[in-house]
Amino acid sequence: MWQINSTYIITMIVNTTQCNFTTTPLYFVSLHGVTALWMMGGHAAIYSPTKQSFQIYSKSLGGGDVTILMYYATTFFWNISWTGFY
Repeated sequence: MWQINSTYIITMIVNTTQCNFTTTPLYFVSLHGVTALWMMGGHAAIYSPTKQSFQIYSKSLGGGDVTILMYYATTFFWNISWTGFY
């Protein structure tokens, strides 16, 4: 679930505990949704990876603040797909 991080940035912490990774894997993400995905940037960068979770941040590329990003994320069903492997 997307959360507000600052004026122009939203973030998501992805819980990976159900995967039972024994060490921190390499994580990769992609963004998907109905439309307006061009408004987000930075979501492919992985932060704070562990075997239990990782975090991503995304910034508005369209000049809007987080109010607009959160509206679009909800209205256009923005989410991520991810994979982790050794």
